[in-house]
Amino acid sequence: MVPECSWPRKAPIEMKNFKNTADYHSHTGVGEQGIAAVEGLFMMLVFLLIVFGIVEFGSMIHAQTTVTHIAREGGNLASRDLNAGDNLLDLLAASSSSLAFAQNPDDYKIYIVPVQAGDSTDSTPSCDVVFQRGTLSGSGVRSPQIEPNCGLAPELTAYLTYDGTLAPIERLTVVRVYYHHVPITPLGRLLAIPMFGGNQTDISDIVLSSQSIF
Repeated sequence: MVPECSWPRKAPIEMKNFKNTADYHSHTGVGEQGIAAVEGLFMMLVFLLIVFGIVEFGSMIHAQTTVTHIAREGGNLASRDLNAGDNLLDLLAASSSSLAFAQNPDDYKIYIVPVQAGDSTDSTPSCDVVFQRGTLSGSGVRSPQIEPNCGLAPELTAYLTYDGTLAPIERLTVVRVYYHHVPITPLGRLLAIPMFGGNQTDISDIVLSSQSIF
């Protein structure tokens, strides 16, 4: 009679551990995909902000450069009595390039204000005549005529003030230009703020301005 083997029997291999391991890897893969999707979305948002910023600020810088050019050119010509008055306003509106002042009068305002030196009757400078073009209006759009000393700084006012003798300068010309700039991207509309010397008139609109004195 063969004796029965008394070796210990091995316990059956449980499949539970394998199942848990598979579930762990499965959940880990899903989690990594979710993180990658969030990171991709974040990078896309950053990229869009950069693109919108470049487009918006590029457009605004171009508009401000054009407004500054119009003001300087207008002051230069007006100071030499070249095409003064309405003819000069027509010339400046036509030279606005891509801003198209002539086609969009509601989007701009140009003031040309000759400032005369004081005399024995009134020693302070005066500006009785104002040439203007465009219909843009608002709290930030002001004619130099309604400002103290016709919008001149104290240093320039001194040159036009009569002190018992002839004033050093007989006349200066102030040219002030305003332009209504509308942001062209969602970022610009969200962050519409006064920039480049402009004045905000609406949550999504900016008024750019420039002034020259010759």
